[in-house]
Amino acid sequence: MFERRRFILITILTVALAGCGGRNRAEPGIVPDEPTTLKVENDQFNDMHIYVYRGSQRIRIGTATGKSSTSFKIPKYIVSGVTTLQFEAVPIGGRGATRSETITVSPGEDLILHILPI
Repeated sequence: MFERRRFILITILTVALAGCGGRNRAEPGIVPDEPTTLKVENDQFNDMHIYVYRGSQRIRIGTATGKSSTSFKIPKYIVSGVTTLQFEAVPIGGRGATRSETITVSPGEDLILHILPI
């Protein structure tokens, strides 16, 4: 069973946690060293720069193309053990950067950041 956390970023600066599940690490075929992944579902037309905050440190993850899904591997130095993170989407050529709630992430988790249309 794959771990999945879903985040909804609404550009009117309202942020909501939509759901979460659990991954059974004892299940065959699951490697404890799996990378943490972030899938960004961008339903806006604007491309977005995606950042992660670990404490006060802001780290650029990449660019999520408008009207598409983009996947990123979060570097292991960001998620080493149980880590508290926050994500930010900044529109390219636009206004209205938005941050998610602060969440706790473990190595190997699959995260989804959903950017809703305006």
